[in-house]
Amino acid sequence: MASRNDGIQLLLQAEKSASEKVNEAKRRKAKRLKEAKAEAQAEIEAERAERERHFKICEDKVLGRRSEIESQIQKLTQEIINTQTASVNLHKEDAINMLLNCEYKAELHYRCTKTAQEIANSEQCEINMDVICLVTELVFRFYQVLATDLETFSRHAKRSTITAEDVFCFVRRNPKLLQHLVDYHRNHFEDNKPESPDLVNETSKTKPKQKVSRKKSNMNVTDSSEYNKPEEAAQNV
Repeated sequence: MASRNDGIQLLLQAEKSASEKVNEAKRRKAKRLKEAKAEAQAEIEAERAERERHFKICEDKVLGRRSEIESQIQKLTQEIINTQTASVNLHKEDAINMLLNCEYKAELHYRCTKTAQEIANSEQCEINMDVICLVTELVFRFYQVLATDLETFSRHAKRSTITAEDVFCFVRRNPKLLQHLVDYHRNHFEDNKPESPDLVNETSKTKPKQKVSRKKSNMNVTDSSEYNKPEEAAQNV
């Protein structure tokens, strides 16, 4: 019985010793894993620092300093902005005129088409669309010439405002149209009646005659004075 108890005690001691050895091995293994992990992390950090240092050297060699690059980018951006601004200022008026011309031409084409339809219905005929397009272009070009000539007439007269006289001057080669516009202006603007171009021409023609008559009168006066003073006339001779 005693030997049996001793055997059990030996087995328990052996089991306890084995478990202690296993636990010790586990602790050593965990410690070793932590140390290996720390060593690996240190090696990784060292390698990363070395790579970053090498990358920084290459970046400085190839691209230069970051401040210089930023200044170059800002300078290039400002040049592009200045170029675009100059281009906008240069073509702004042309673009606005083009848009306005498109709008005016569309409205004019609509009016010409409507008028052509009314004429076709009243005259029992057919007007081709090509004719309407040509008439629209003709009227549009005529308006452009009219605007340019009216501006030229006002500048020639040293005025900043275009008046009815400029319109009369534009149509001076068409007497019927001139008379029609003069009558229309008189009937609709009675408070501000313009002078007829014929009256203007008559007044312009009469002015030199007055100057000539004045010269003649002056000559007559000098002649009479010379006759009144024969001694001075003799001295002049």
